[in-house]
Amino acid sequence: MIKKSLFALCGLCLLLAACGGAAAPQPAEATATQVDEQPPTPPHVPPLEGAQGMVLADINWYVNGDTLVMFGMAQNNGASDLYDVMVTVSLLNAASQTVDAGSRELPVLEAGGQAPFIVTFPADLEWEGYEAVFLELPAGPNTVLYAQDFEIVSASQVPGSCHSVPDSVFDLGIEVKQVGEMHGDAHELLAALFDPSGNIIAVSAAWICAETDDSIFFEVSVGPAEIAEGEIDGYELFVYGYVLGG
Repeated sequence: MIKKSLFALCGLCLLLAACGGAAAPQPAEATATQVDEQPPTPPHVPPLEGAQGMVLADINWYVNGDTLVMFGMAQNNGASDLYDVMVTVSLLNAASQTVDAGSRELPVLEAGGQAPFIVTFPADLEWEGYEAVFLELPAGPNTVLYAQDFEIVSASQVPGSCHSVPDSVFDLGIEVKQVGEMHGDAHELLAALFDPSGNIIAVSAAWICAETDDSIFFEVSVGPAEIAEGEIDGYELFVYGYVLGG
């Protein structure tokens, strides 16, 4: 996991360094229409201990067209590494009943570490609160690589290249080198963006632009409709690798 201020985006050399309980309900009348016009500020999320030490560290959302995107950070406060953790976010009405729910699997959360997640919903849902629940799944057929199996060699601004979206507000090209004993068959990179106060304002999955035997080249590109209200001040990068069937 990497954290770096945007003041030093060009020519960076970085090292790669993820719950149970319900969050406080949102303010009344927080409908999808209001979120689309001006995303409400999420309430402070206290460190509520969940199963196996999981906590919800932060959460936010935005509306892009007909899609409501909820995103946040999960944190493992336990003493053991966790694998294949499923985060399920439920939207609640005024009576605390579930309106809709969506899930995202987190491949690995090392002890003391964090990882971002993204869950999507239809934008026309009427909801006034949310709940996030984390569950560790049974071991699957694939081997998940550790963070130390990767090194982020460089990260720099590359507007207009590879898979940049139109009128993007954030573009980053990343070279990741596989340095572990095992090389992955499939790879994913997620970028979490933060405002000057440290609040999460976007999570974006990266495109793979190219791949060699040792290096994977990603690009993160965030459009103006893919970010909650706030100014981008910093970011963290999370790389995942899988040995399929290993």
